[in-house]
Amino acid sequence: MNKENEKTSSHGPFDLLVGCDGVNSPVRTAIESNAPPQTFTCEVKSLPGEFKVARLDSVPPNLDPTSVSLLLPKKGKSTAFVEPTVNNGACILFAGRDVEDDPILTSNPVTLQNLTMDSIVECFPLLEGSVGTTDIIQQLKTQCSASASSVKCNTYHYDCAVLCGDAAHATGGVSGNGLNSALLDAIVLSQCLE
Repeated sequence: MNKENEKTSSHGPFDLLVGCDGVNSPVRTAIESNAPPQTFTCEVKSLPGEFKVARLDSVPPNLDPTSVSLLLPKKGKSTAFVEPTVNNGACILFAGRDVEDDPILTSNPVTLQNLTMDSIVECFPLLEGSVGTTDIIQQLKTQCSASASSVKCNTYHYDCAVLCGDAAHATGGVSGNGLNSALLDAIVLSQCLE
C-alpha cells in the first residue's frame, strides 16, 4: 500500500492499538503517561518468591498423570507443582522464597554446577524415575530464577488503546489463569469490535 492510499486516523496509521504485551507493557506505560490524572490508574506489585520451570517428557511415574500435584520438599526451601501437559508431558514449576541456598532455585554457580537428578530426587522423592532428566538439569542450570508480578488497572482502555492479558490484569501465574484470562479478553475484544 502506498502512502496516498494508506488510511490514517487522528492517531496515526491505525484505529486501535491493542496492548497484549505482557506484565511490563510499554503500551500500558504510554497510557499512564498520556491519560489525564485519575482517568487511568494501574497498580503493579512484585509478588514474593522466585521460580524456575522445567519440562518433562512424561508425568513422573509416582504421580497421577491427570492431576496437578504439589510436592513439598524433603530438603531445600522450594516447592514443586507438577502439571500434565499435551502429549502426556509434564511441566514442573519450582517455587520458593529466600532461595539463595536452595539447590534448585539458587543463582550460585557452584551450587548449580553440582545440581544432578539425584539431588532433585533428594529434595522431591516423588520425582524419581522421571523421563528426560538430563534435559531437566540443563533447563534448571541455564535459567535464572524469575519472579512474578500482579497488575490491576481501573480500566482496560483509553482513547484508541486497549489492554489485554497480563498487560491489563496479571495474576502472577497460577496454573494457566493468565493464559485463560487473555483468551477471554480476545473473545470480548472481538465481540466489541463486531
